[in-house]
Amino acid sequence: MIKLNPSLSDFMISNDTKVGLHMALQGKRARTIQLGPSTPSDRIQNEINMALDFSKNSIQLNNTAIEITVVRGDGKRSRVVYPARCTLAASAAQRAATFLSVMKTIQTRMLKSETTTIRDVYYSNVELYKRQQVVSDWISTFEQCFGVEKSTFRIVAAQKGIISTPVPLKIDNTEIRGTNLIPYITTESAVKCTDWKQVNKVVILEKDAVFHKLARDAQYNKDKILVTGKGYPDHLTRIFLRQLLKVAPAHIQVEAFCDSDPYGIDITLKCCEGVGSPTARRLNYGGIFLHNLLDLGSHNSTTTTVVEGSNLQDISPRDWKMSQRMLQNLTGTEQTLLNDGTRSTIIRELQRQLMFLKKGEMNVVME
Repeated sequence: MIKLNPSLSDFMISNDTKVGLHMALQGKRARTIQLGPSTPSDRIQNEINMALDFSKNSIQLNNTAIEITVVRGDGKRSRVVYPARCTLAASAAQRAATFLSVMKTIQTRMLKSETTTIRDVYYSNVELYKRQQVVSDWISTFEQCFGVEKSTFRIVAAQKGIISTPVPLKIDNTEIRGTNLIPYITTESAVKCTDWKQVNKVVILEKDAVFHKLARDAQYNKDKILVTGKGYPDHLTRIFLRQLLKVAPAHIQVEAFCDSDPYGIDITLKCCEGVGSPTARRLNYGGIFLHNLLDLGSHNSTTTTVVEGSNLQDISPRDWKMSQRMLQNLTGTEQTLLNDGTRSTIIRELQRQLMFLKKGEMNVVME
């Protein structure tokens, strides 16, 4: 039986990448490494260690090309090849370098159990990464690949939320009192307080300017824990609220104050989603309400008067669509996240905004 040598067509069929085809024609094969999908959390560090070791041995010792495939949970794949035999070889080398650098950072942080931020990773090698978004994108890819949150890699987003507390709160090994950035926290973290009797309310505020004004008011905040996510709450702020409200005694009220516009109400809903059911049913929506702003002499629930001459703004077509969409969701029969009072209040406020075609900011109620 005569066996013919493979033709170029055969090589092209059996090697679907340029690197694979090039190595096959040379009689060499690229070392193939696959990460994911959905690796058990206790094996993530081992897989990362193995991938880095194989990559190092292939490139430095064996002078062999590598082809790393990152498989996400949804089946999508990201491929990193080095060296690349194509007109975009320099770009491929840059991609491989950033990928391996981010993976090496994850390995180091997990090994030392040290937490860092995406921003810090970026500034550790600005020349390589070029943009912070590059680091963020690779971290997201690893999250989807291993099916975990970025905190598993000991890399988190920069702290954004702020808390002001009149009593000491202990979060894992960190104790805070007064005004502080919300510390790094995970769903496994424990929030403890030995003086809950001194707290009557947890107040969630959209605007950090309002937060700082109230935090400086000793009479107002003497029995209140104030929290702000500076707009939409980030992941860290939502986890903190969830862990805080899990352990807060039943006598403590929870109230949210946001702008009188669709985005303010959406921020309240995002806080509820972050807290999760059934704890979110403790949260009450305190405004600011449109009728407070329409009547310049009225008072809101924080007893601060509306500044005379404050102006309402017209809602935009985008605001209108957003309000309509939220109304549809809130009036659905499956809506069980909010308590009945908060749900009715938010529905009424959205309807008023649509009727008057107006919106306003909570800053104007501060003297």
